[in-house]
Amino acid sequence: RDKVQVRLGQGLDAQGNINAPAVRRAIKALQQLQQVYRAYDAEVRVVGTYALRRARNRQEVLNEIRQETGIDVEVVDGTEEGRLAYVGVRQGLELHDARCMVVDIGGGSTEIVFGQGEAPHKIISLKLGAVVLTKRHFIEAVPTESELDDLRAHIDEVIEPVGKEFKPGMVERCIASSGTAKAI
Repeated sequence: RDKVQVRLGQGLDAQGNINAPAVRRAIKALQQLQQVYRAYDAEVRVVGTYALRRARNRQEVLNEIRQETGIDVEVVDGTEEGRLAYVGVRQGLELHDARCMVVDIGGGSTEIVFGQGEAPHKIISLKLGAVVLTKRHFIEAVPTESELDDLRAHIDEVIEPVGKEFKPGMVERCIASSGTAKAI
């Protein structure tokens, strides 16, 4: 398995544009992965998520990527992002017919997916991404207690409605996917 972290969301500036260094990182990562999938003559689907959904200069970024790599990046909504996370987890783990909740914490959003078997039943996309929350709530590298309190209050407010989705016994396995989950 080959994976390259691009962190495109770190390149979103105050005006909502993705900056040039972030675009270069994306192009470099795609070029590296092209070498891998071409070696296997594999067919791939390249998707962009939160940062590209939000970027004011999305079309310019997509055009530059296409020009440099020949790749057409498909920008997907949070529901499709969640579905893809669920499918990836199902393919990577032996979950059989367990009732699962998959949590995918990205840089700009978090997807919570409930499912059993091959297809998810419920997908919730929240604007709670690790990079976005860090940029929004922390001024310094080491957050103050007040900044942490503000972050917790914001997360509680956004995630509170999700609690209404839970029913006793509806989840047998909870799986966190993504680089953020691995870092935790």
